[in-house]
Formats: sequence, structure tokens, C-alpha cells
Amino acid sequence: MRPTLLSHSLAANACHRLFQLLISLTITLAVSAVAVAQGFGFFKTEGRLVRRHPPGVYLPVAPLVAQVESPRADAQPILPRLRIGLERALNPPNRQSLTSASTVRTLRLTCTITRINASSHTEMRTRSEYKKTGEHTETDPTTNETRTVDDYGTVSEDYWVTVSDGEMRSEIEIRDAETGLLFDKTAADADYHNESEAQSPLPASVIYDYLADRLIGRLAWRYQPGTDSVRVLLPKGKLKDASRQLEEGRWNMALELLRAAAEFTNPHDDAFRLYGFGLAYEGLAYEQNEAGVTVVLLRRAAQAYADAAQRKRDEGRFIEARLRALASAAEFTAFLNRAGDFEAARKQALLAQGKAPTAAADQPATATTPPATTAGTQGTPRVPLYKGVGKLTNKIIVRWIKAGVPEDEIVTNITQSRANDFDLSPAELARLKQAGVSDQVLLAMQGHQTPRQPGRTGRLVFGTALLVLQVLPYFLAF
Repeated sequence: MRPTLLSHSLAANACHRLFQLLISLTITLAVSAVAVAQGFGFFKTEGRLVRRHPPGVYLPVAPLVAQVESPRADAQPILPRLRIGLERALNPPNRQSLTSASTVRTLRLTCTITRINASSHTEMRTRSEYKKTGEHTETDPTTNETRTVDDYGTVSEDYWVTVSDGEMRSEIEIRDAETGLLFDKTAADADYHNESEAQSPLPASVIYDYLADRLIGRLAWRYQPGTDSVRVLLPKGKLKDASRQLEEGRWNMALELLRAAAEFTNPHDDAFRLYGFGLAYEGLAYEQNEAGVTVVLLRRAAQAYADAAQRKRDEGRFIEARLRALASAAEFTAFLNRAGDFEAARKQALLAQGKAPTAAADQPATATTPPATTAGTQGTPRVPLYKGVGKLTNKIIVRWIKAGVPEDEIVTNITQSRANDFDLSPAELARLKQAGVSDQVLLAMQGHQTPRQPGRTGRLVFGTALLVLQVLPYFLAF
């Protein structure tokens, strides 16, 4: 008996349903495996670290007395405003020292205005405006009804503009009032420019006030810690509860959940647990008011990231996180060393003046270990650039490592080169680490990357989008 058309249709439907069932089963198993496995997952979950940076200048927490002077007669009216503003902006509690108690009793700030000028004038300008120019009437021939219609067009019109400019230059010194030791010496400038539609110029005294406020703001920023925001990926799977705490910035709660979680038998899975520890320690570090505690927590975070990278060597985000923690620890360590050096110098100055230093001077704030030094710094012989090398890339660095070039020479070449085109994506960081590139070299590569040309990325995105649009119809038809 020959098969009928109906039997063919039933067989085709059965095969189609079986195919759909297999696809559904495969997707279900894949989703279940992803939910159980430890990793970042297909749909990434991000958290935020508010990364703190110590101020570039060490100032202890002590009352600050400002003295503002100028040889210029036109600057005399602004001096009292500057003095009061500087003392308010730089005195505690607005300033954070990030160090333990200092022996400094009073800070003396001297601000000398070397140049100040202000000008304001009105001028007439012309612009084009699209506006109503008139009106006319129209009559409907069928109904003989008349209506009024507005006329519009581009016309030129004159208007008044007040242009105000100002400039102030000053020299700043901050010293220990008791010993005369210098904390900071810098030149601080402020400028002002404004254009507004008005017919009356601004008085010079008003512009001087604007300049004084801007100068105060710049100096306050100079002596305050800085911050920036870093987006980080959070692990999923059985670590999702701890990741929720990390996402909300509850670092101590995340640590409790991570400590309660058992170590995974699979080293790759356990790497993400250690990575979570690193995020919690790093987040805690940036919230500390004592730089010494910050350094300890950052080093603990870097060690957790290193342990994670050891268990999963192909995950470059662990290496990226470790480099970030090490760089921050180096910043705070250098800040602590500056504070310790000043306190030691102050102790010697007091002894030379026949004064007995207080107990706090005997234990200055210092880092537990000296900061990592890189080649090319002051006191280190300058290493010549390698001849015949144009733009430094990942391949050149790996070639130098395999050739046995010393790390300090590689770092110096990176810092002195004006054309560095490094690929520092997480995947490339993992490859560089597997090739034997040290943390010292990777930090130099991160800190001396030449900005990429924006057109290159734009062409790549456009080409990728064009390729997707060409291939997408074939997938939809299938």
C-alpha cells in the first residue's frame, strides 16, 4: 500500500514536534547549567566602586591661618574676601588628612596676588531670526470667505551683549608655623569669561569676587582627596546573594556571606568566590578615613584577586582588578611616606631649635613597606630607548620579555615612549600574564597608554553593524 499525502503530513509534524522538544530540552539544560555554574553569566550584573585617591599634597589636620597680600593697589579690596574664603575652605572639618595625629599645631598659608585684571563692555551684534514678518488676507474662490494668514521669514536683528573677562594669578605657600617647613609651593590661576544679553557692564569688583571664589575652589580641590567611579562585574550562581550585597555597597555583609560559603571543588568556580572577597576588601578600603588601614585592605584585596587569577588563568578581569588595587595601594603608600618624611624632618627641626618634640613625632605615619619604584624615576639611571622601534604594542613587550630584557628597562621604555598602542582588555591581560609579563610592566602599560584615535573605533563599529545587517536575513529565513 502506497503512503498517502496525509501520512506524509503526520510524519512531518511529528518530526517537527520532536525537533522543537529537543531544542527546548537543550535550552533548559543550558540555562540550568549557567544558573549553577559560578561566573559572570551571559547577562552581566555590574556593581560600582567609588575609588578614592589621596591628595597630591600632604597637609595635617591643624588650624590654618591665611595671609593674603599683593603689591597691586587694585587688588587690595579683594584681599579680605580671599583670606576668609581660604581659611573656611581649608580648615577642618573640610580637609581630611588620612593620617594619624600630627605634631603640627598651626598651618600658615601665604597667598600673593601677582596679577589681576578685569574688563567688561557691551557691544552690538547681529543675528538671524525666523519670525513673523507680517500678515495678509486670502479669499476662498468657492465660498468667497476671507481669512488672515501670518507671514514668516528670516530677518536680521541687532542685540546688545555684555562681555566680561577677568584674570588672577597668585603664588601660594603653605608652611608649618612653628618650624617654617614647607608643605606646598605652587602658582594658582583663576580666570573668568561670561557673555550675557544686557546693556550694562559688570563692575570690576564683581568680577574680582568671581575670580576669588574660583581661586578658592581650585585650592580646596588641590588639598582634598579625589574620587572616581569604577564599574565591576559581579559573580553569579551560588554567589548571587553575596553579589547583591556587593552591588548595594554593603561590603561587610558580603564578607560574611562569602566566609559562610564553602570552598568550591572546581578551582575555576572557586576563583569567582575569591574575586568576591577582593571586591569586598577593596570597597571597604575606599571608605576608610585612615590611609594606613586603606593600604592594608587594598593589599588584602590584591592578594584575593591574585589567588583568583591563579585558579582561573584565562580570566583577565581578575588581573585587571589586581592591578587596580595595587595602583591604589601604591598611591596611598606614597602619601603615607610623604607624611612620615615630613614628621621626621619636623622632629629634627624642633631639636635643632632646642625644642622637645611631642610624643606623636616619635611615631610618624608611614607605610609598612616602601612604595614600588619604577625605572625612570629620580635617582635612577635613564635607560635609552631601543632603536628601530616605532609604536610599542603588546607583541613588542612580549618579545622583550622572552628575549630577557630587564623589567626596569622595559618600564623605562614604556614611560619614555610617545606612541604606545597597548591592548589592555581583560582577555589580553590574561594572555600577557601567561606570557610572563609582570605586574610592574602591566602597571606601566596602563599608566602610559597613548589615547586611541576615535575614528578607528567608529569604523570598526560601522563595519560590524553592516556585517550583521547582511547576515541577519539569512538567519531569519532559516
